[in-house]
Amino acid sequence: MDSVAKRISQMGYRAIVINQYGTDASVQRFDTARVTLPHFVEDIERLRKALGYSSFTLLGHSWGGSLAMAYVRTYPKTTSGLILSCSGAFGLEASDRMAKNITARLSEADKAAMKRWDDSLEADVDEKRVMLAQRRIRQVAFTYDRANHQRLINEIVNTSPFFIQVGNRMFADAFVLHDYQVMSHLKDYPSPVLVLDGKQDVLGMETTQLIVSSFSNAQLVLIDQCGHYPWIDNPEPYYSQIESFLRKKH
Repeated sequence: MDSVAKRISQMGYRAIVINQYGTDASVQRFDTARVTLPHFVEDIERLRKALGYSSFTLLGHSWGGSLAMAYVRTYPKTTSGLILSCSGAFGLEASDRMAKNITARLSEADKAAMKRWDDSLEADVDEKRVMLAQRRIRQVAFTYDRANHQRLINEIVNTSPFFIQVGNRMFADAFVLHDYQVMSHLKDYPSPVLVLDGKQDVLGMETTQLIVSSFSNAQLVLIDQCGHYPWIDNPEPYYSQIESFLRKKH
C-alpha cells in the first residue's frame, strides 16, 4: 500500500501504513499462536494509542478491509470514517466464490503452468517456492488488464516466506477455526463508510453487496475497467473518491 499512502499524503493527510505481524518490516521470530484475528485487531488499537489519536480514518484493502471491519466492530468509536477498498468479507462462501472466479479467469497456459508447479512438488522442489510461483500466476486474475500483470507482481507480491505462513494461518483462524460473526455486528457503526470496488474485481459483486448491506450508512462506488487493485488498473477515479470522502469528513 506504499503507493496509495504516498498519494494520500499528497492530498494533505498523514498516511500510516501498518505492517501486520510477520510481514515486511514487522517480520520477526514467527509465533503461530499470535496470528489470530483478535491479536491483529489489538495491534491496530495499540498503534492508535501509541500515536495519540483519539480518532482516525481507517482504510483497508482486500484482507485489510476484512481486518478493518473486525477492528471497527470491536472499537466502533475510535474511527471517524472507514474506507473499504476491494474488501474481502468473512465467511467461507466469499472465499470459495473468489477461488472459483480466479480459476475461471486463468488461461489454459496459466493452468498448465500451475500444474507444472504442482508436479514439481514430487521432485522435492521447496513448497514455499512453489506457493510463491503459483501466487504470481494467479495474480493475473486480479487485474483488469493483463498488461498490468508484471507491475502487479512487482508491487504486490510479497516474497517473504513469513507472509505466506501468516496468510495461511490467518485464513485458518478467521475462516475455518472460528466464526467471529463480524459481518452481523456492523449495523451500529456510527461513522461514514465508503465501499470502493472494481466492477471486474475477482472477489465478485456478491461479496461487495454483502459488505454494503452489513452497514447502515455505507456508500458504494464501483470503478469500471478495474480489477482488484484500483491504483494499478484505474487510479484516477479511485483516488478521486478517496479524496472526496476525506474532504467531506474534514
